[in-house]
Amino acid sequence: MLSLGLSAVLFLGLCISSAVGYGQKILVLGGDGMLGSETVARLKLRGNDITVLHRGTWYWDSSKRIKPWVNFIQCDRDYFNECADKLEDMTREKGMWDAVFDFSGYKPKQIKDFMKKMRSKIRRYIYISTDSVYEVCKEPSHEGPTLEEDAVRPEDPRERDAYAQRDLYGSNKLECEEAIKREHELWNIPYIILRLPDVIGLRDNTNRFWNYLLWLRFHDIIDRPLELPPSLHDKPLSFVFSEDVANLLIVLPEYEDNRVFNFAYNLAFHETTTLEDLLRIMAKHLGISEVKFDKSNDRGLHYYPSVKRGPVDISMALNYIKWGPHELDKGVKKTVQFYEYAMRSSDFKAQRKAILDSFKVPPHAMAAFKQRVKDVYGIDYDREIVKDEL
Repeated sequence: MLSLGLSAVLFLGLCISSAVGYGQKILVLGGDGMLGSETVARLKLRGNDITVLHRGTWYWDSSKRIKPWVNFIQCDRDYFNECADKLEDMTREKGMWDAVFDFSGYKPKQIKDFMKKMRSKIRRYIYISTDSVYEVCKEPSHEGPTLEEDAVRPEDPRERDAYAQRDLYGSNKLECEEAIKREHELWNIPYIILRLPDVIGLRDNTNRFWNYLLWLRFHDIIDRPLELPPSLHDKPLSFVFSEDVANLLIVLPEYEDNRVFNFAYNLAFHETTTLEDLLRIMAKHLGISEVKFDKSNDRGLHYYPSVKRGPVDISMALNYIKWGPHELDKGVKKTVQFYEYAMRSSDFKAQRKAILDSFKVPPHAMAAFKQRVKDVYGIDYDREIVKDEL
């Protein structure tokens, strides 16, 4: 999994320390989404000096939870050169960045443009990647979960292009990884790449988990069973919890031992699950004892998974960067509790309205749906959802 030399060195004496301490200068690229905002919220509690660079959209409650506590640079990374001067001014004021967290690098050009301006001003680079990179790589020669070393593109150019066209997102993210590795080769910038499967957690802008929660809550009223395509009936899947990722990220800049750097690591819950089992765990924490599934349609609507390869192996993260995830059940429970709170709280009225607006209810079931919404969440649908649209 690792080179023999590194494995031996780490086995003989790896000891990750936080002696570097708090109060570091951290640059966050992105930081306004589910993972980024969760990480920034924790970074500020450790006394770090945080600068956040993104396009200026403050999702959920981040304008109150994050914005007052950070230095902010508005910047679209597709046009990084137009705002690079602001970042360079901030860098002259702050000095070297102890770490850069990159949540928003989706295209290799974004990585290259940033590094061209900033490569001499950063000590460590931590990149948030995805298990989608494996979708554009050769089929592994081993059985079982996907290993980090499986991220190898096909050698044949035509096959490589065919794979890339199959998953442009995964191909671009792998190109970003390749650009980061190239920067290390040329300029010796230490990096860590974290490859994440589908993420569950609080303040998710994709609304996948929240949509499933509402589908579970109302599927009997709207006479619409949860759709479970045959191809996913017994397929093992990996998920990761946003809080676990954030808890790891906030301590990575404090690691003294550079030998854990310059590698990619898969992150996930210890447990794998199937889509059906995940939905049943959600239902349990909603207090729903009976869930109806439609397992007949292979084109049935499903929000997870976003990849086809299956689960990832997390041995490297467990052994070398002290990855310590929640139990799957507890991660799902926390996530369910948050969206149940969001359905009731005045803090998230806009998000609640948007999710209910998008939830498909057949006309014949609308009256029963509105009554269930009122009974469960105390929401007058016509007053809060419909009236605001008039």
